[in-house]
Amino acid sequence: MEIRLTDFIKSVFCKCLQAGFSADIEDLTNYRYDPDLRKSKIGIWTSFPRKMVKVPFIVVSAEPSDASIAYLDASGEGLSEDVIKDGNVVAKRVRGKMVTTAKCSIVADSPTDRAKITDLAALMLRFIIRFKVAEAGIGYKDIKVGTEGEETIAGEQRFTNSITLSDCYTEFEDDIPIEIFEKIEAIQVTTEAKGPSIPIKFRIGK
Repeated sequence: MEIRLTDFIKSVFCKCLQAGFSADIEDLTNYRYDPDLRKSKIGIWTSFPRKMVKVPFIVVSAEPSDASIAYLDASGEGLSEDVIKDGNVVAKRVRGKMVTTAKCSIVADSPTDRAKITDLAALMLRFIIRFKVAEAGIGYKDIKVGTEGEETIAGEQRFTNSITLSDCYTEFEDDIPIEIFEKIEAIQVTTEAKGPSIPIKFRIGK
């Protein structure tokens, strides 16, 4: 039982940006990505570095997934099938949609670098990466470039911006151990329960 959709989404976007910025074209001469950090002109990671080992850089982050039942379909997001092992039901396989907000934070040494990296990343996300991540079941409804800013990071003035991918969603599939169902189904939750119960209190008025 393991759902790590936030990490999955960050990883997919990070890999796509790394691939895009590794292209051997003139516009990327000063911002070309290389897996070897010593050769790379830009850092592209899924978490902020503890030390400023490479500037400029892009960090891909994502908020915790929204598990709202509003994303269930009309038929009910399903306990779709039993998972059987050695003739016994060991889990229930569930599927559904999770929604989050992903963000690409850009940190550069100069306003020029910030503007160029932001434009390049936004173009990739809008016209190329959008269709690539769909292969992994990821989509997003909109792209918004943030407001340019300045920050002092590690004692140095840096120029920042961000690109937000709103309503970023993906489908998940996971197996929930049958023991969880059995434990929950075994308890009594009605007010007339004779066995172990969860007390229910009703308050009328103030």
